Amino acid sequence: MKFIDQYRGLQKEMYVLFIGRVISALGTFIWPLMSYILANKFGLGLGTISIIFVIGYGLSLPAVVIGGHLADKIGRKKLIIWTSYIGVLIYFICGILPLTYFSLFMFFLASFFFNMQGPAYEALIADKSTPDQRQRAFSLTYLGFNLGFILGPSIGGFLFKDFLWLAFILDGATTLIGTIFIHKYIKDEKIGYVEETLGVYEQAEKQSASGLSLILSKKSLILYLLVSSFGGLLYMQTNILLPLQLNSQFSDVGAKIFGMLSSYNGLIVIIFTPLLTQWLHKVTDIDKIWIAIVLFCGGMSFYGFFPWIIPMFFVGMTLFTWGEVVNTLARSAYFTVRIPASHRGRISAVFSFGSTLITGGGQVIFGLAADKLPIAQSWTLVGLIGLLVLVLTSIMKHFDQKEFHLLYDKSELATEKV
Repeated sequence: MKFIDQYRGLQKEMYVLFIGRVISALGTFIWPLMSYILANKFGLGLGTISIIFVIGYGLSLPAVVIGGHLADKIGRKKLIIWTSYIGVLIYFICGILPLTYFSLFMFFLASFFFNMQGPAYEALIADKSTPDQRQRAFSLTYLGFNLGFILGPSIGGFLFKDFLWLAFILDGATTLIGTIFIHKYIKDEKIGYVEETLGVYEQAEKQSASGLSLILSKKSLILYLLVSSFGGLLYMQTNILLPLQLNSQFSDVGAKIFGMLSSYNGLIVIIFTPLLTQWLHKVTDIDKIWIAIVLFCGGMSFYGFFPWIIPMFFVGMTLFTWGEVVNTLARSAYFTVRIPASHRGRISAVFSFGSTLITGGGQVIFGLAADKLPIAQSWTLVGLIGLLVLVLTSIMKHFDQKEFHLLYDKSELATEKV
């Protein structure tokens, strides 16, 4: 079948990363439940929870910058495995100690080390794939994460009330096993890209050039940063606003419903990632982003329009997850074919830093505003943010066609280099 065959022919490291992500994601218990932990275990409201989330994200900002620099300097694999080992150790400590605000600090400290891996993972996937393989490579690793993720949140929902400490331990254990697998089977090399496989805009730049300067030189990349940031703000509401809505409306049962919704999200990803990868392979990355935002907003509208009908949450999650899949296919593939391979880690770090800063600030403002509204009406604000992202995406496409015109002219792309 074409939707399975499309993953054939990738480098063996991609299949190792796939299996490693499956194993690690099997124990994704804590992060999906963080809003519940803050609301139920600590008795905090939406405004305070939003601030804590943003502080946590803010503490991770230096992580992506450090991670991006180290990914280009010491190598992708070394950075991934050692930050994972440190994060796992911290998770074990959280599981052993009683749940206090110190536990929250330790959890976000672990997140600091895991966030350092983001630029390295994206650079490693790009290193191990040619431009024509890039979308399939990101699709495969994304599929691997969600194969594991399908069980994690549901189990976490059942552990939440009486065995939260065990969720920390199991989360760390699965991450440890997945990391050992990557440690053993991924080839250890500093920089993995091969000059002959680079696309027309991926040719190496001078090492002295900064990632920020390369982004600022292109209007389309600046707009991509804004689109990613506000799109991230939309995405965050599934982990912040939705669980608080379920908690308010369904009390203790809400955590189990949210856990099932999160696992259902993983199931939809597994089913539709290969299909959407195949169906949309001729659609441009920017058009995929536009489609993703429409699906995000369409899915979340069900949470606001039908707040008491549980099956409608699953309908909304279906649309939302389709948007998540399409957005994932587009996001990393978009900028990796438009930036120099020599600066992948650093540019990924700048995007992550800027996106986190903008998304975090937006979440504080959104959280404080939404705290004064019924939760159902808060979804209206989410819809307005979605409209803004659609406008920005349309403007981005206009500049992208001018600044990266070779990617739109296949015959010219085959013969020219810049």
